[in-house]
Amino acid sequence: METSRDTNKNACLQLGSNVFTNRYAFQTAVHTIWRESNRRKHREVPTPSYALELLIDKIVRNRLSLLRNSNNKRFGNIMLLWLGSR
Repeated sequence: METSRDTNKNACLQLGSNVFTNRYAFQTAVHTIWRESNRRKHREVPTPSYALELLIDKIVRNRLSLLRNSNNKRFGNIMLLWLGSR
């Protein structure tokens, strides 16, 4: 049976993972937009917005997949959080 202490610990782990996914997704989005801006400045072919969206999602999913496969309990359900937030 789960005690209130276990419940609080699980809630904190989930909140920490959620903050991590949000920050990582934001960082990835900023970097991808910056790269696209540089491509346009140097007169390369612009990437459509839907393709940028797919690229950001793919980068985040790949990183979270790596973290999920690590032995750190903090990142055990991190992929579920990301997929649930989309």
